[in-house]
Amino acid sequence: MSFLNNGRAMPKYLKLVSALLITSALISGCAPKEEVETVTAIRPAKLIEIATSSNVTTMNLPAIIEASETSNLTFQVGGQLTQLLVVSGERVNRGTIIGRLDQRNYLNQVSEAKTAYDSADTEFKRAERLIAASAISRSAFEQRKSQLDVARAQLDSANKSLEDTVLRSPFAGIISAVHAKKFQNVQALEDIVTLQTTGAAEALVQLPATLIARSGRINSIETVIMLDAAPDVRIPATFKSIATQADASSQTFATKYSFLPSSDVVILPGMTGTLQTKFTRSNEDGSVDQINVPLLAILSDGDARYVWIVNTDSLTVSRRTITVGTSIGEMLEVTSGLQAGDTIVGAGASYLHEGMKIRRYEGK
Repeated sequence: MSFLNNGRAMPKYLKLVSALLITSALISGCAPKEEVETVTAIRPAKLIEIATSSNVTTMNLPAIIEASETSNLTFQVGGQLTQLLVVSGERVNRGTIIGRLDQRNYLNQVSEAKTAYDSADTEFKRAERLIAASAISRSAFEQRKSQLDVARAQLDSANKSLEDTVLRSPFAGIISAVHAKKFQNVQALEDIVTLQTTGAAEALVQLPATLIARSGRINSIETVIMLDAAPDVRIPATFKSIATQADASSQTFATKYSFLPSSDVVILPGMTGTLQTKFTRSNEDGSVDQINVPLLAILSDGDARYVWIVNTDSLTVSRRTITVGTSIGEMLEVTSGLQAGDTIVGAGASYLHEGMKIRRYEGK
């Protein structure tokens, strides 16, 4: 029900409430608005001052020790192995008899060949007298000569087969394995023993393709072998050979280094160790001073590589494109875009943008 419609005056308490509401609205409208100040956080970043270095790199590669020369010794003929005169681990000299085959059949072949040769020789000498007296034709003389040549070749072959029944060591070394047993019937070219050299040895390592690609710019300083069994002994090593075909799965190249162990260290094939090599990589102009930057400081934008350059006065950053070379470990060579004295962001670079202000991170 409306008081106005009833023609009566508004009660006093309603007048009071209305006055209070109007006064509150006027006060809130006239009050000044508070301004909210936005504070931008300054991101910390680890800074690196660029300097050139002599670029001495140390690389450690796992190595497997091999004998400098290994040979599986075999008979050139077959037969029964009547004598086997060596055992595994035995040291032998050059010419040492390893084993013998049964020689009876080969002795018979020599005897038969000798008889045939003597007969052919007699006939040839008779033909020489007859041809001198023009008692036989030239063709008959040539036939006797050919028969003598054939008989001589057969005798030589029989003697060679007899000699091949004795297996001798072609060089001084150690018998690393014996593959046959006494009285066994062996075939020609069947492995009897494995002979390896002693003293000089080789270390087999796998070199990465990235290193091979720039091998022309690598200057070796020192290369040593450290055996796992004697890690405190550093043995100088020299490059010997490298495979020209990379391993399909690892993209590494089998490389051999030769070394001569000291007399107080016993080295056997199959031992493991570490090949440690120190080297420098020269620039195109022949100098060895280079700029190496941690991998974490380098960012990618498609195919482009860049770093954040720091203005040390204002501590603001700007992007700079660089050209990189090969990586060794956690460092990457920068071939252009940086120079000594530049300061870059070394850690925290992923969260920056052009012109952003930073503060120096003082932590470790």
